[in-house]
This record gives sequence, structure tokens and C-alpha cells, in this order.
Amino acid sequence: SESALKQAQRLAGIGNWEWDICDNRRTWSEQIYSILGRDPALPAVGYPETQRYFTPESWARLAAAVEKALADGIPYECEAEVVRPDGARRWITACGEAVRDANGKIVKLRGTVQDITAHKRIEQEKTEALEGLKKAQEQLLEQERMNTVGQMAGGVAHDFNNALMPIIGFSDLMLTDPKIWDDREEATRLLEMMRSAGEDARHIVRRLRQIYKVDDTEY
Repeated sequence: SESALKQAQRLAGIGNWEWDICDNRRTWSEQIYSILGRDPALPAVGYPETQRYFTPESWARLAAAVEKALADGIPYECEAEVVRPDGARRWITACGEAVRDANGKIVKLRGTVQDITAHKRIEQEKTEALEGLKKAQEQLLEQERMNTVGQMAGGVAHDFNNALMPIIGFSDLMLTDPKIWDDREEATRLLEMMRSAGEDARHIVRRLRQIYKVDDTEY
């Protein structure tokens, strides 16, 4: 029955429409009035006056689909964003198809409009949640990277300090005890140990530069 159809359309958030092209007569179901926020006491809005109920981007897509249906009879289905007279916004799926007469001439367009706002809202919340999760993962990875770099820097600093200790210690000894210079063999031994420690320090610097992908050809 008509009552049962209206109830089913209301529960499903879907309405149907028809446009008789020959006499330019349009028919909307109650649910289309509800979706678009139009007073049901008013007549159905014609094409392209319906443009007022859509964002420019959505209308461009929908109008292109309607024009193809009018010209070639190509059925369409597209999503569009509705802007009601009170400023509230809804999302719909608009479907349409052409009806031909016995001679194959397109005489009508008919279709449905379904409110998918709740579905769109869930999609948006899902997208935002995924973006938040991605951001949190990136922050966690960055924190782990910084922790790793910090641990590596601590280890390098420890190794570098160990390499410097012989250099500083032996150089102080040679500067404060002039007698060491009288013992050529001992002085040479200390200098060789200092040189070895310097080589260790150079290797540590090279390793650190490799970590940060710095050109170390000059070292």
C-alpha cells in the first residue's frame, strides 16, 4: 500500500522522483522533501533549479550525470552533498535512469535519492581515527628513533672518552715530566700510544658520521 511504501522509504531514508520531460511535470515522494529540507506544500523543484540544494562540486557531478541520461539514456549513480535551506548539510546517493517511448525517444527520467549522511559520518570518523592512529605511530617511531640515537650517542661518547684519555694523560705526563724526553724509547712508546688513541678517535668519528649519512672522505 501507499502507506507502507511511505513508511519503508522513511525508515530507509530513501525517496523516489519522476520527471516527465514532455510536459515538464515533476513528482517527488515525501522523503525527498524531507531529505532536501523543502516544505512539502511547495511544488517539486525542476531541473536545473535543483542546483540550489547542492554544493557547487556536487552539482557539477550530478548535472553531468543527468545531462548524459537526457542525451544518451545512460543511467547514473553518484554521491552528492546537499545544503538545506536552513544551512544543514546531508549526503545522498542519487540514482537515475531514462524511460523511452515505443519509438525509443527519451520521455522521462526517474530515480531515487537516499540519505547516506550517517554512513558518511562513520566514514569520516573512521578516516579521522586512522589518521590519528597513523600520527601516533609516527610519533612512537620517532620517539624510538630518538631513543636509539640517544643510546648510540651515549655509547659513542663513552668510546670517544676512552680514546681521549690516553692522549690527554700521556700528553700531560710528557709536558710535566721533561725527563721522559731524555728516554727516547719511552717517549716514542708514549707517542705511539697517543697516535693509536688518536686513530681510535678518528674511527669513532667516522662511525658517527656514517650513522648520520655524512660524507667522511676528508676523515
